[in-house]
Order: sequence, then structure tokens, then C-alpha cells
Amino acid sequence: MIALSVASVFLFGCTSSDDSNNTVGFVAPETVVDTSDWGTRPEATGLTSEEFIWSEGMDFAANLVKVNGLNTFNTPSIASVNNQILTTPNVNVLYTAAIVDTTGGFTLNLPVDNSRLVTAQIINLDTHTTPVHLTKGGEYTFSSETFDNHVGILVRIGVEDNADAEEQIDVISNELSVTATNANPLPSYDLDKLLATRTALKQEFAKSPMDSSGGMVETTDKIADWEKYTLISAAGWGLSAEERASYKLIPGPKDLECSTVTFEGPVVDTNANGFYSLTIYDKDMFLMADESNTIKGDETGQIEVTVGPKECKEGAENYLYAAKPWNIVLRAYEPEIEAFMNLPTATVVTQ
Repeated sequence: MIALSVASVFLFGCTSSDDSNNTVGFVAPETVVDTSDWGTRPEATGLTSEEFIWSEGMDFAANLVKVNGLNTFNTPSIASVNNQILTTPNVNVLYTAAIVDTTGGFTLNLPVDNSRLVTAQIINLDTHTTPVHLTKGGEYTFSSETFDNHVGILVRIGVEDNADAEEQIDVISNELSVTATNANPLPSYDLDKLLATRTALKQEFAKSPMDSSGGMVETTDKIADWEKYTLISAAGWGLSAEERASYKLIPGPKDLECSTVTFEGPVVDTNANGFYSLTIYDKDMFLMADESNTIKGDETGQIEVTVGPKECKEGAENYLYAAKPWNIVLRAYEPEIEAFMNLPTATVVTQ
């Protein structure tokens, strides 16, 4: 599995400017997580594991609410060479998010399109858990019982190309909405402690590769490894559960040459409009071009892709353009997770 640094996540909270330094609203659990044998203890920078996860949720929410307001989705943008704030931007999926007050219940209208991936991940902000993950459009009404007082609703919509993405942005503005009974303000949190703890945990996370398995669950009683769960909250808030989206890294050669990448097409749930894609990046994991930068499909079996400068393209059935040394990310949406985990390693052969 790919490290979390290239996972598809929402990171609005990365550059918070909230000036609050009070943790008001956090409810401590009866049993505190034991961090005595962790590589980096969050208590060293002033927060318990649970307080840190809660604060990350509040920070994500506060930054999004500053831009959108409460109970409102943001307008998505199309990833391109000139529009890539984060590493590994995904050109096959549009993302949009809203922070919602659940205390009086809420109704979500998700665009209906049986020809493409349409999902909504509803994340409890207090615990970074996903009690509900929708895979079909429609109108959904929820009571407050299942959720924390505030949730983040993260919507993903599959797109074919830039023209299709432009059309879907219009669809999102017209058909995606959430209506909530209440609009209570978010609780405050200690930003200084959060930033210090986040930095320390990210440094711990970077010490060794870590896959995303177990990094998102429905409820806290399903967390098998609290240290890993906390580190993932620091490195990739908003991660999908692995059965919803999974990732693998295909490292390219050090030098730029014509290469052939051979990989096994992963099994995906086509009934849920699942698909996989290969997207090419430079070694710093940013897009190099707006054309020939991705291949999308749902067929299984061995597939060959030619990678390199434009002169490598002639005669290639599948081609990805590279102007410099590259890496590729294989993404699978709605995968058969056990089969995905056991995929043979992709091969890269210089022509």
C-alpha cells in the first residue's frame, strides 16, 4: 500500500489561522489511550491522543467554515499543473466538502448519476471515524443519533477529463446540497498545542513507510492500533477506508527514458461505478503536464503502459507523458480489497 503522503485526503486544516487557544467542547473518554510505548507521545506537546484527533477535526472544520460557512459545500476546482496546492492531485475525481451541524438532523441531496462514481463520506469530527459512506446519489435524511455534533461530509465524483469535470462542477453547484436544522458554532480548540503535536507526529510518521490499512473505521471500538490511527490522523485527515479507495506507488527509474510499465488491473465493483487509474507525477509527486497524465479503466488482467517523452508514444496503446523522472500512483475506487492487497508488484522495464 502507498504511504499516506500520496493518499487522497482533504487537508483544509493544514494552514489554520484560528487564534483560539482553548480546548472547549472536548469530552474525555472514560478510559484514556495508553501511549507509554509510542515512538512519539502526543502528551509531550500537551494533548492526549483523543484530544489531538478531536483538535484535528475541529481545525479541518474551522478552516472550511471560514471559507464556506456552516452547512454549505465548497466549489471544487480541477487539478492541473497550475492548480496543485497538495502533492499527488487526483485528475480523475472532483472533491467537495461541507461541515454540518447534526444536532437537529440533516438532509443530504447527492447528485444521481448511475454512470459515474458518486460517494459521500460522513466523518465524525470528534473521533475521525466514518459511520456512513454512501455510494449512490439520492436524498438521504439523518437524525443526530449516529453522529457527533458536527460532521464533515466529503463528496467524491468521478470525471473523465477536464471538459467532463467542468460539467460536473455545474452539476455540483445545482444538485449537491445539505440542509440542517441547526447551525451551532464549532467549539474552540488549542491551536498552539495542535500545531506542535501535529508536527511531532508527522515527524514520527515519516520515520518509516506506513500503509493506510485500518486508518479509517466506522466507530472507535474498531480501532486496532491507536498509535497508527493517531499518526494517520496527523498525516492524512479524511482518508477513505481501504475498501472504498486504495493506493499503490509504482516508482519510476532515476533517469528519464522510454519505459514500459506492466501492472495487473485490480478488481473493482463496477456496480458502484468503481474504477482504477494510473496518474503520473514527477519525483516530488506533482503533475508534469495536463495531457496524457492519467489512464483510467475497470478491466482486469495484465496491462502495459508506455511512459516517457513524446517520442516514446508512437505505437503505444496506453501512454503516459513524462518530461522528467517520474513516479506513478495506482488508485482503485471501490476495490476488491483482498485482491488489491495481493496484487503482484508492477514492473518497469526500460525500452
